[in-house]
Amino acid sequence: MGVVGRVQGPGGQAGDRAKPAERVGARMAAPSFRQVLEETGLRFSRHAAERLERREIPLREGDLRRVERAVAAAEKKGAVQSLVLVGEAALIINLPTKSVISAFHRARLRDGIFTRIDSAVVVEGATVEKAD
Repeated sequence: MGVVGRVQGPGGQAGDRAKPAERVGARMAAPSFRQVLEETGLRFSRHAAERLERREIPLREGDLRRVERAVAAAEKKGAVQSLVLVGEAALIINLPTKSVISAFHRARLRDGIFTRIDSAVVVEGATVEKAD
């Protein structure tokens, strides 16, 4: 299942499939994750998508909107390669291409050292759950 299928929607369950009538009603109420992803223009490299899936890193629709704002703010400051901390995710993003090139679970970071970045953005409202 790809990133779009794994990302959790407002209901909090990944990969839920709604019936056509339900999807129509949902579109009127709130955009789907795929629509949000397309609107932000963010892309996920194969490497980042695999890490999100393999490491079970939760990423919600609202997180993408916040990442979009973080990317815009970092670009205004002249950043090129940024670490964006949002929710439980730590994302390395190449700003010129708007590509998420790597992903980590914040609570499971070993040494907390990131190299080859020129900026870091901590997104407001981000929470981290402690790993066992």
